[in-house]
Amino acid sequence: MKTLVSNSVKGVTMKTIIDDGFAPWLVDGATFEDGYPIIEPLPETVPFPTKLIPVDKLNKVDSTNGFAHFYLADVRFRPFIANLPQRIDKLLQYDGVITPDFSIYRDAPEPVQIANVYRNRAVGSYMQRNGIPVITDVCWADEPSYKFCFKGAPRRNIISISTVGIMTKTEERVVFRKGLDKMMEILEPTRVVVNGEMPEEFIEQYQSTTVFKAYPCWTRMMKEAANGSR
Repeated sequence: MKTLVSNSVKGVTMKTIIDDGFAPWLVDGATFEDGYPIIEPLPETVPFPTKLIPVDKLNKVDSTNGFAHFYLADVRFRPFIANLPQRIDKLLQYDGVITPDFSIYRDAPEPVQIANVYRNRAVGSYMQRNGIPVITDVCWADEPSYKFCFKGAPRRNIISISTVGIMTKTEERVVFRKGLDKMMEILEPTRVVVNGEMPEEFIEQYQSTTVFKAYPCWTRMMKEAANGSR
């Protein structure tokens, strides 16, 4: 039997977010779209992030300028999420946060994919209601996931996606491109944060209505910084 870790928030004892029935306290006061917590649009006056900082590197950067993100292997950020109430004050020091990129593997059962989309929105909604500017990470698997993977994300607003680990694999590029087109159709974003590279041919048809801004992944950025300092 799994041992559950308990935390305390406002006098209420609870287990970890992963194990405690999807942590219903996360969505206390939230609004919903077909059962998915809604993340409210970010004001258009909020500029693009100056940089993206992985949550496991927050204690290793000198500046709090930028948005914290969860574009990491799930196992690396789950301890952070499991203690989210205790992390709020830390996150409030930054310009904002991109919602957790819980994995939606194509070979995962659909209920698991649905659960991870829900977690993304629930955590984002919780952070937003605690005063943190939030950009919604949007991801998808194959076509069957389109019926739920965009739920709860703001429409005609800023969102975030990641291409890291995708662009070198032909099959993954095809799946990504199809999902990107569906995302643009459904969410009609005005701005898109891209963690990683974005091929020009994927977005040229949208550039009259949407601004895309690509950021190098943290590993690449650190390598470039190290090479530049030599």
